[in-house]
Amino acid sequence: MKIKTIKQNLSLLLSCVLILTNVANTYALSSIRADKNINITARETSQANVVYLKNGEGSLTLGNGTANNPYQNIRTALKNIKNGQTLKLVGTVSYTKYEVDNEKAPLPLMINKNITIEGSSGKLPTDVDADGLVVRAP
Repeated sequence: MKIKTIKQNLSLLLSCVLILTNVANTYALSSIRADKNINITARETSQANVVYLKNGEGSLTLGNGTANNPYQNIRTALKNIKNGQTLKLVGTVSYTKYEVDNEKAPLPLMINKNITIEGSSGKLPTDVDADGLVVRAP
């Protein structure tokens, strides 16, 4: 008789554990979905504050600064970016073709806005294929 009672109690205990595990998993999944929705909303909101740049020395008129159509020239990107926005570099962005003044001295690249410059791939700066800005020393 005791063995039958032990089996019933064990069966009841395992059923309770199974039910509690399912409830915990359901709660965890719904929490993860909520976090993803919050992250997506935050990312969409912040996209308005991001300007994308690829190449750096391309056409002054190509691109509109979006992720799908980044600016191709760094001067165009810097002209159109606003204070507080982020300039995301797509791949290696070059600025080696300096404009020159009347005495043929290279003009510096002026960044006179309060902006953040970062890579778009999320790779570390120490990674071989990280996004970056390459300039030529005058």
